[in-house]
Amino acid sequence: FFFKQKTAYEIVDCDWSSDVCSSDLSPSLCLLVASSPDDEVVGFAALHLQYSLVEPSPETRRQCVLKELYVRNSSRGLGVGELLVRRAARFAVDNGCGRMDWNVKASNLRGIEFYESLGGFQVEDRLSYRLSSSSLEALAGVA
Repeated sequence: FFFKQKTAYEIVDCDWSSDVCSSDLSPSLCLLVASSPDDEVVGFAALHLQYSLVEPSPETRRQCVLKELYVRNSSRGLGVGELLVRRAARFAVDNGCGRMDWNVKASNLRGIEFYESLGGFQVEDRLSYRLSSSSLEALAGVA
């Protein structure tokens, strides 16, 4: 389950499939870890694959979600984030995905600029929603 890429920074790719669901819709997960030449972890990206039921065409039904991207402050601006996102894109393409989605805080202007420099764009017709712990429990009927 490990992939190593020969660059100034090394990416270790850990892939696994969830045993929660026994059907073909089981989510595939991927954790990419960037380390420096002296084996210090400097960043990571967490991804998962999902299927769309509202966009069922073969080129759009499988999608990759970049759930987390983190690069240590001391390693920002050195290409680590770009290396991680490029490897994430490769994971998505290798797994037949037609797109990759992620969220970014509206106040994270540096992150927005970074994503746009890679070709990412804001999805105009989507908003993020969340249930907090207490709201989640109340909705589930356990509060």
